[in-house]
Amino acid sequence: AISVKRMVLPLFLFAYAAAPRSPLPLTSQLAAEHGTAVHPQHYNPHRRALADVLTLDNTKPIRLHLDFKSLDQTTAVEYSTCFSVGAWFRRGLPESPTPPANGIPTCLRGANEWDLGGSGCWGICRESDVVTPTRRQLMVRAMESVAQEVSGFFSVEPVEGSLVFRKNTGRYSKALEEKGYPPLEACASDCTTTSNVAVDPSYCTSGVNADAVLSLIRSPPMQGIGGTGTSCVGDQSGRPLWLVFDWIEEVDESESFDALLARVRGLILHEIIHALGFSNAAFSYARNSAGERKTLLTKKHVVDADGATDSIWFFGETSRAYAMAKNFFGCLDDASWDGLPLMGLPELGRASHWETRILRDDVMSYGGRAVVSTVTLAAMEDLGHYVANYSAAQCMHWGRAQGCDFVKSRCGVLQDERSAVTASAEDCKGDPVWATPYIPAIDNYLSAKCARGLTPCDTLSRSGFQLMQDGTKVCNAQCHTSLEGRSDCSAGPSEPVEGTSEKMERLVEENWQQFLWLLVWLLGVIFAASCARAVACPKQGSKGIVICLSMLLGFVGGIFLGCAAYGLFYDFEFVSGFVGVPTLYGLASIGGALVVLLLLTLFAVCCSSRCLLLLVFLLYIFFVLIQAGSTVLVFYWSYLVTSVTGDTVDTLSGNNADGKWDGHLGETALKEVEGIMCRTYQLCCRDLDASPSILPFDDFASGSGSGIQSDYASGFVEAPASDTCLQQHAGQTVDIAVVMQDPSSDNFCPYVSGSDRSVKPAVGTCDFLNWAVTDFSLSACQEKLCVFGIDGYEEFTEQVVNWMRSNAIIIGAVSAFAVLFQLILSVNLWKLRKRLGRVNPESESSTKKQKGKAVKSQRTVVEVKPKDTAAIVRP
Repeated sequence: AISVKRMVLPLFLFAYAAAPRSPLPLTSQLAAEHGTAVHPQHYNPHRRALADVLTLDNTKPIRLHLDFKSLDQTTAVEYSTCFSVGAWFRRGLPESPTPPANGIPTCLRGANEWDLGGSGCWGICRESDVVTPTRRQLMVRAMESVAQEVSGFFSVEPVEGSLVFRKNTGRYSKALEEKGYPPLEACASDCTTTSNVAVDPSYCTSGVNADAVLSLIRSPPMQGIGGTGTSCVGDQSGRPLWLVFDWIEEVDESESFDALLARVRGLILHEIIHALGFSNAAFSYARNSAGERKTLLTKKHVVDADGATDSIWFFGETSRAYAMAKNFFGCLDDASWDGLPLMGLPELGRASHWETRILRDDVMSYGGRAVVSTVTLAAMEDLGHYVANYSAAQCMHWGRAQGCDFVKSRCGVLQDERSAVTASAEDCKGDPVWATPYIPAIDNYLSAKCARGLTPCDTLSRSGFQLMQDGTKVCNAQCHTSLEGRSDCSAGPSEPVEGTSEKMERLVEENWQQFLWLLVWLLGVIFAASCARAVACPKQGSKGIVICLSMLLGFVGGIFLGCAAYGLFYDFEFVSGFVGVPTLYGLASIGGALVVLLLLTLFAVCCSSRCLLLLVFLLYIFFVLIQAGSTVLVFYWSYLVTSVTGDTVDTLSGNNADGKWDGHLGETALKEVEGIMCRTYQLCCRDLDASPSILPFDDFASGSGSGIQSDYASGFVEAPASDTCLQQHAGQTVDIAVVMQDPSSDNFCPYVSGSDRSVKPAVGTCDFLNWAVTDFSLSACQEKLCVFGIDGYEEFTEQVVNWMRSNAIIIGAVSAFAVLFQLILSVNLWKLRKRLGRVNPESESSTKKQKGKAVKSQRTVVEVKPKDTAAIVRP
């Protein structure tokens, strides 16, 4: 075990405090800390060189600088906090950045107020919402008290000198603009725009002597919600630097400070630990000392004892949390369980808390307790930022030594292992807090799912109590509440903590190969202008060449049109799976255009119409330009992937406020190409698990569904069909950050590429990529979509680009031949038009002579003889 020299005061007096009601884990608020805006810090070079392994020698207890400016009316962000009754407040990012002109609030207060569906609203402050001087003092004192505990739990590599932040427009400026909120250039701008934190400009100049800033903000209370924890700034290795605790829980001014602290200590601890990095996304993006993904989590299907199924994230055997869980549950056979699960239900806590059914006592579950266990400390060490003080950990009882089946079934199977030796049967009645009502929905859920319900130790027989033949008294370990001899509560992993490092950027080798197709086109032009000109493009133009080439193109167009008609009207279900509806319509349009061009060409040639020939000529030139421009754009995009690799990483990780293609020639078109690439990735790789079969809430909760019970109701209904890797939890009104870390989200591609088009490639594209792209595997892509996140998208882009480059000559040659083919036709059309409009001088002279002879032949000669009055006519 890690030798811990620092000690903190025992915290057992607080072990039975109420746990937080937190629907907003870090992953659902501002995504992983690895994805927050990066503000690099200075660290001791010697310590940094040794940071592959974190120890007590190169770390120190985390220094938190507490900031309460957001609770001061003179400095708080406008509309973020209530300071007077009747004032306006804003949740999230409503459609309008100013209060409604009609004076009617859009926030619905009361039950399920937190369920805003990712949007925002405007509300009017009530008396209970107002931050009075008394409430402010109570919250500040409680925060100061619990923050000291946190410093005793975790050590970090200390910042060298002052902690200084950067002034910028923030990570999400593009997305904010789309929502109608102009980005603000300010110190740590993201903290203000997305977390409502009042940031003093001095943080970006002189800074503070600390390792992290912890801000306390106060949103108007929401029924059933205790608070939220998040971070808005991280350092170059991803460690959160600016923590934010939003205190939503109501504060009774008549309550004593001691009573308040006992009630909210678990809430504050829970949210600060979230802000430090306890979230699905942070665990998913955790990196080792080489900057490579650790892949701590895997997603697996589970089946409950009652037959219900779900899809759950598990800590794997490479994690420290896994090792601690093995010891606690007594599950020593790796093959006998799936690992340590994160929360499944309720939905508002999915994947960013411990599964309450097996770790009910831990502060990071929904079990009504405030115990910071060795399992939680080990999970935080898995992030690579912290060294935990295990001597400060507290003991858990629920599930202790219950074995692999207990974890695998998520409390559906119990065993009487009778491993605890006790002095009295009184010590085997289990934790009395388990029988204390907490949240009806949670309590009823556990009663329905767990063997022996909420109180598995309420009788001696259920507790496994037994008197052995030698007089020894034993009972089940989870029922034994005596802490005497419990060395496991403070024992950490034996292996040292591996540090983390910056992400290794994936560099695409510069390659000009794709531009060789331009040379093919150039050679084609030279060829057409020299020896082949007389044959392909005769001086007077060739009706035969025009008709033949037009017939050929018309034939191709007829095939296109026929195939599109077959797919659209005859066997749509089969064909659309290969080419997609947009492709079918596009194919029909191209085929129809080619057929129309054929008819126009034939009519123009047969009627010798110069106007029609000009029209057809211009249409062919238009198509040539589109084809050439599209090909140039695609290869230009593939080439620029090299030059914008850093921008790509910055855009996805949030360090670049501008778009990925901003400032490049043809940025709008490049965004569309990127958008198509991104949607192709989603189409092929987004194969998320189907909605789980979950018992309806009515099976867990009773009554009319009011208050907190109703708030948790939506957490137990069946998951929506549009499942994503990272859930947007109830109460979260700003989706920008979590979307930027979740390639399964519908908004991921618009936010990443800047393209808001909804056209998707055909499903058959995926099979083609699986066949054509050597390094691409459809099954592997689907398997690691959620596990690899944005890294998987970067890898997919690299694979496709490399394929394009390796086949650049072939693609270029085909494109060049098609363009050259159409150019020959266009040149002949132009020459035919000119020939029809030009009069030959020699022809004109010959015509005039023929006309003169005709006139002369029609003349008559009249001869009159003197002796005869009759006229004789002689020709």
